[in-house]
Amino acid sequence: LVNTDTSAPFNAEWAGALAGTHVLTAVATDDDGAQTVSTPVNITATPSLPADPSNLIATSPSTATIALSWKDNSINEESFVLQRSEDGINWVGINTLVANTTSNNNRYGILSGRTYFYRIRARNSVGYSAFAYSSAVTAK
Repeated sequence: LVNTDTSAPFNAEWAGALAGTHVLTAVATDDDGAQTVSTPVNITATPSLPADPSNLIATSPSTATIALSWKDNSINEESFVLQRSEDGINWVGINTLVANTTSNNNRYGILSGRTYFYRIRARNSVGYSAFAYSSAVTAK
């Protein structure tokens, strides 16, 4: 079942359709429960860039640890790419995270008292989303 619509004009959206060709039919049900199935139609879903993540928050809950969390706004990402900077200009990739991840603890190379910046973006076979950026965070 892709969608249900009970009021005219009838319309359906298929969020999260995988790229490729799909065969769809519509089923109409009247007030007595009788059903009619439409002739099949072919549709082609084309891949798109993943939506940008948002609300990247960086905190330092314990010594030499940065806790990160963000909102995953995409339904078609394959992974997230996490980067860190000490000056907000020069960035280094520190982790690639699986789809649907919304948090990560960064401990590698964290020095107490040093300030860090983070950014994250979603990736899929089409390309990359825009980055979401954190505010500066100073490690405990």
